[in-house]
Amino acid sequence: MLRDEERERDPFYLMIDKFRIKQKLLSIWKHEKEWRRKTGFYAAPAHLELSFGLPVCKEDVETGRLDPASRPEPVTLVLGGKRKVRLQGKMDRIDRDEEGYYAIYDYKTGTVPTIEQIGQGRSLQLPLYLWVYQQGFGQDPALAIGSAYYVKGNGGNAAANQRNKGLWRKEETGRVGLNPRKSLDPDDWRKTEENIQRLIDQSLSKAEQGDFAVSPTWDCPRFCPARHICRVDAWILSKKRGTR
Repeated sequence: MLRDEERERDPFYLMIDKFRIKQKLLSIWKHEKEWRRKTGFYAAPAHLELSFGLPVCKEDVETGRLDPASRPEPVTLVLGGKRKVRLQGKMDRIDRDEEGYYAIYDYKTGTVPTIEQIGQGRSLQLPLYLWVYQQGFGQDPALAIGSAYYVKGNGGNAAANQRNKGLWRKEETGRVGLNPRKSLDPDDWRKTEENIQRLIDQSLSKAEQGDFAVSPTWDCPRFCPARHICRVDAWILSKKRGTR
């Protein structure tokens, strides 16, 4: 049995890892060619690795590890007209057409949240990216097509739709070759944004009042960085015993 450090150096495992990466890239490339052929959208992504609130190194920009439009200052979002939130992070990819309409993508290799979970405030990444791009980089909210996870697909077979999982405005999805069943009409789009902002405000208000009660919104992921200190196991046990 190889230790982790030995496995990383073993040529056999390196070959397997390279093959897996190649298959993921091939799957994305097939899907990319197919949807661009159908829509006639051939513009290169407007931004790749667009960061905010993180150091902007000249070498990283010159080598393509950071987008030239990255900003070292955090973005301060105003949510619901009053709540201010300072954020830092990095967006994988942003496409923009000739009319200025834009779509934000986050590449994922694993399971991604559903649109229902996003609307319930269980996953904030996509809506936050939209608001960061709008408020921090001066983009018009009316020109948003959506924000979605770009998943790896099935590799060798024909390209499947790999960008359906996310928040899409129904009237604009044709611009990026999509027809997702769960896209949002203008009223649902507005209500979803308002609901997510309200949930963020409620959570932050509790934190400001010192309320850090264990109350996960869904099953805790195994990759959670706080899993070693979190009290969720005791919370789950109390639920089973009916002592909450």
